[in-house]
Amino acid sequence: MNYDLDKFGLSEEELFSPVDNSSLESEKITAPRYSYWHSVFRVFFKKKINIAVLCLLGVILLMTYVYPLFVEYDRFANLMNGATKHLSPSKALQQLGFNIHWILGSGASGQSTFDAVWFGSRISVSLAFICALINLSIGVIVGSVWGFSKKVDVFMMEVYNIIGNIPYVLLISVLVLIFSPSFWTMVFALTVTGWLAIAYFIRTQVVIIRDREYNLASKCLGTSIFRIAMKNILPFMTSVIVTLAATEIPSYISYEVFLAYIGMGLSDMSLGRLIYEAEGAMLTPGWGIRILEPGCCRFNHHRSIICSWTEPWRCVRPENTYVGRKAAWKDKKVLLSIKDLQVKFRVRGRILTAIRGVTLDIYENESIAIVGESGAGKSVFTKAFAGMLDSNGFIDQGDIIFNDAELSDTVVPLNSYAKKTIASTWEKLNEYSKLEYGSEVFLKMKALEQEKEEKMTLSEEEREKADAEIKELIVKRTELFNYKQTLDTSKEKARVKETSAEISRLDGEIKALQKAKEEKIKAHKQAAMNDTAYNQAYDAKMAEYKKEYAGLTAKEITDETRKRNEILAKEIYLSVGRYKLRKKVRMIKKLHEAFKAAMERGVDLNDEQKRNGVFDQATFRVRYLDETSERLHGTCIINLAKIQDPNDWARSAVRKLQPYSRIR
Repeated sequence: MNYDLDKFGLSEEELFSPVDNSSLESEKITAPRYSYWHSVFRVFFKKKINIAVLCLLGVILLMTYVYPLFVEYDRFANLMNGATKHLSPSKALQQLGFNIHWILGSGASGQSTFDAVWFGSRISVSLAFICALINLSIGVIVGSVWGFSKKVDVFMMEVYNIIGNIPYVLLISVLVLIFSPSFWTMVFALTVTGWLAIAYFIRTQVVIIRDREYNLASKCLGTSIFRIAMKNILPFMTSVIVTLAATEIPSYISYEVFLAYIGMGLSDMSLGRLIYEAEGAMLTPGWGIRILEPGCCRFNHHRSIICSWTEPWRCVRPENTYVGRKAAWKDKKVLLSIKDLQVKFRVRGRILTAIRGVTLDIYENESIAIVGESGAGKSVFTKAFAGMLDSNGFIDQGDIIFNDAELSDTVVPLNSYAKKTIASTWEKLNEYSKLEYGSEVFLKMKALEQEKEEKMTLSEEEREKADAEIKELIVKRTELFNYKQTLDTSKEKARVKETSAEISRLDGEIKALQKAKEEKIKAHKQAAMNDTAYNQAYDAKMAEYKKEYAGLTAKEITDETRKRNEILAKEIYLSVGRYKLRKKVRMIKKLHEAFKAAMERGVDLNDEQKRNGVFDQATFRVRYLDETSERLHGTCIINLAKIQDPNDWARSAVRKLQPYSRIR
């Protein structure tokens, strides 16, 4: 609208007056500007554990990419030098001098395992990062559009159903085999379909949030699907994407290691190549184990023996029978001795015997093949002496002795704690030894108590009869209950009612039989208590035994017994000295109780087998040899069938009983 200023007789300056902007200062918004990423980083760096993990990741990446630049590494340099191959860290430091390069020992090529790890990490980590970047980029973009567009969803679901049914490991193996192993071949094999699973996961997350109000409003305003997916949905899923990246990167390293392990890896040094070359040095405990085919394992011992095991009681040739082989190999050392092995399993409240009375000796430099049909116990047999039985399995009886000459030397420090413990144990054993004098009377007292207990309860025949009747009814009740679960309650109401009534009747009979059993026990107990003549005779006989027992156990032990107990106290400490303090104290207490019980019953502790049996209740025995002012020295034969602590397997496997024992 145009105004004629002359009509009003006013100038432009008079008609319009300027506004003082200083009066508007109070209306300005002074709140800090919000940033989504600033908020994310602030929350992330608030937790110290996140900073620690980030620092650790930085150190790993630094060692992976920077450390190899300053170290010369040639994995073929010492290939012909057998003295430097497969050295343990301690042997490598002793033989080659103390250096950071040898803190992990040496590998199959004789070079530093520490250097090989970081040189190999360059390729493995680079491969993982490149594959993760490609798959995440494609997967996130495709998954976002896939989840938001219903037309794309129909097509992609068909693609996913087809490709998803092909095992991923099989696909990458075939692709690497076709195009020959190389770095970019592996990248292609891992990314050609690797993004699909990520896309499907992102699609699932997008479907959850695509129909929220702000996305619907944005769609109504005409915003494209791609822009909605990129601007509205992806920022919301930042944490999901980061989590995916954290899981995908290690998985690609695992795939590279797997391909290398089966012989389809890279020729350059990588983590997979490192494991592949070190395969021959893997020992479990004392053997290297390789799966050759279903039901067949291969065992190596210091490259001196190759044994194939499948069935513990059938041999290929007559000369491989126990007697025949023992005669043929009489001049050879027994490497593995298995005697009367019996393995059982706890299955649904029952005990199943899987291995019965197997006896077998394997001699050094001997090769044998033992075969049998599937399910006969081959795997159970090998797992038994490898310490790999399932949690419900256990060795019921038998002995497993592996290379006793090499597992003989045990040394523990004779420090102030050891001296104090040995002295305390010696004192206790001396007190317990007084009980040996009255062992015969003690056994008579126990027999008398047992006789009274039997008189106050049901006889074994009566108890078995009562238990059999109750068990029979319980079985019937269980069968009826299972039958009831198969009935249709809407169509078979009469049968359901009839079955329920029968179950209730059986419950009543079971309770009645249990009550009758309890009443019989009470009657026997009451009758025994009312038998005055028997009780008087029992009390008189028991008082006589106790008086005699007190007199016998009051005697002082001989110097010979004291000397035996001193050796026994040292053997107890030698046998538990390799354990940590808490477990050591617990095992010593258990051995004290075991020896007290043995002395009460008059066990001949000078007998090697009987003494071993007492030690077996807590640990395997270490025999005392000699001592100095600083250490105790003993010898042990580790009976693998008697090991109760799972950590003992690991200690045997690394050929070192930590922290204070050593095995020659």
